[in-house]
Amino acid sequence: MIRRTVRRERDAWRALGEQLAEAVRAEGYECSHPAPVPVHAQPTDELVAHLCPDCDRQLPADWSPVRRSIKV
Repeated sequence: MIRRTVRRERDAWRALGEQLAEAVRAEGYECSHPAPVPVHAQPTDELVAHLCPDCDRQLPADWSPVRRSIKV
């Protein structure tokens, strides 16, 4: 009985997460790239890009997670 409750709760949270992600995409917001993976060239080990596993977008090598502040 507890396993069914946990499974039901997990499925409900997963469905809510999917609905939230769809709503964010519908509003035009993009991925914030929270954990991009660096991509290095094989022979030289030079950093050539970053890859965001969440949205599968390739980012430039000089990409930085630090956001610029918006002046109001």
